[in-house]
Amino acid sequence: MSDTPPTAPSFTHIHVHSHFSFLSGTASLDALVERAMADQFTHLALTDTNALYGAVEFAQSCAKQDIQPIIGMTLNVAAPETTVQTGRDGPGQLVLLATGATGYRSLCCLSSQIQGHIDRAEIAQHGLSWDALAAHHQGLICISGGLRDWAARFLQLDARAAAARWLSRLSGLFDGRCWLGLELHTPADGELATDLIALGQRFGVPAVAAQPVYCLSPQDRPTLRLLAAINENCRLADVPTHLLPDQGHAARTVHWLSPAEMQQRFAAFPAALAASAQIAAQCQPALPDGRPIWPILKLPPNTTPDQALCELAEDGLREQYGSSPPGLPHEGKESPTPNVRVETKAQNARQRDRSPLPQRSVRGKAGEGSTAGAPVGPPPNLPLEGEEQNPRQRD
Repeated sequence: MSDTPPTAPSFTHIHVHSHFSFLSGTASLDALVERAMADQFTHLALTDTNALYGAVEFAQSCAKQDIQPIIGMTLNVAAPETTVQTGRDGPGQLVLLATGATGYRSLCCLSSQIQGHIDRAEIAQHGLSWDALAAHHQGLICISGGLRDWAARFLQLDARAAAARWLSRLSGLFDGRCWLGLELHTPADGELATDLIALGQRFGVPAVAAQPVYCLSPQDRPTLRLLAAINENCRLADVPTHLLPDQGHAARTVHWLSPAEMQQRFAAFPAALAASAQIAAQCQPALPDGRPIWPILKLPPNTTPDQALCELAEDGLREQYGSSPPGLPHEGKESPTPNVRVETKAQNARQRDRSPLPQRSVRGKAGEGSTAGAPVGPPPNLPLEGEEQNPRQRD
């Protein structure tokens, strides 16, 4: 028997949902990472629907197993303007992966467009607008959402012109970072994948295997329907099919497929299977790493930081103590040099209040209260010059 360790798979799952796809996924983050370890993955993506709630915990769980986390999100997108009747199959979907910190910021903005909206349920059901996507696409890799993407849906409706327009817009927006996601369940899906690849070649958009994962095993499938029924507050039999991960098609696979199963399923599309590893290599750590991020000062022309700080301090004094606090320089009067700090009587008084004073102890007998034997310092809240004293302090 050979002692050579098994070769790591040349692909990784890049469309993965956890239980943070609330009421749409069943797998915990730790369980997903453990399965990735068992399958010898070096990278793993998390792409919950319209949300990033599990991103930090996912990255921490991956770090424990020496797996590179890929932070992403499955985004619901509204239907493009077209005369094609798209039916009631819900919004389109795009899988967006962050290539770094810039991409993570874009994901946060896109998620906030939905989660922070007063009508977030309606926005999520309708899908985010093209303008919102165009405003926050920096640092992202875009993968069409397989059978839920508008390109695939238009092709299934034999609306090839509409599919071409949609893919053209995506490829133009993401410029070299756009991919066609393929998912295979039935022989008909293979024919659709061939059509998608041909369409992508017109616009320079390659294909990648993006089989969606909503649970870890086929036994979890009934739970997905139960979660959808809870979400809709309806009977199991009355769940709208477009809310189910399989869209009501029993033949569609929604659980985790092993590397061997993926190779068998995508045997006719080996380049698409290998492309997932290419995408994973482009995705670098995206979450903040704890290093301080200093603010970028937007100063007026010909103004130094010291001058700006001085002006802010003076404005604060005026706001706190009136329009003409004692000792404050007249309006328009500048410091002799940019590095000279302008100190007013009020500032000096405040500094005196902060300086330590000699302390003396008042010795009391045991049991005379919690302040017995405590050091005596200056009374709190000493008034500044010109400030009216509190009657209790005056007495």
